[in-house]
Amino acid sequence: MPRKNKVLWTTLIVLVLTTLYACRDFSFKNLNAQIYYDYKVAIGETSTFNYTHSLVEPILSKFNYKQLHFGKWILTGLFIIAFFLTNHFAAKLFNDPKLFRTANLALYTIIILIACALYTAGNYLIPINLMQFIQSPMPIMILTIGIRAYIKNNKVLNR
Repeated sequence: MPRKNKVLWTTLIVLVLTTLYACRDFSFKNLNAQIYYDYKVAIGETSTFNYTHSLVEPILSKFNYKQLHFGKWILTGLFIIAFFLTNHFAAKLFNDPKLFRTANLALYTIIILIACALYTAGNYLIPINLMQFIQSPMPIMILTIGIRAYIKNNKVLNR
């Protein structure tokens, strides 16, 4: 890929990842604020302030606690898919896109399986952090460094 196209792709991917992360952060902060508010109202605390953003509060207030909690799972799935696909298309930046796509798929699969196993075993905190990790730009950063080091190491060993 020509250098000019590589810079364009890199810039585009950074913008997409930044936008996705900002949308994810905004969505989950407001969902959590609304869930917290609904919980406090349900236990009788009427003096609780609703910290949900004023633009989304009218939408979120139409849902009950269980619906909002289920909505978090749907959003988690959608953001995981969005970040995975962004990372998948980022493979164009590498000399070995098949290696990057395979590593990306393996990373996401392993993390999701570990998170599901821990969640079903009764652990909640670690799976949440694992899900937050794969819904961020961190996997592409780790894969970029790791694959570039792997390719460079193979070139040195094959000389």
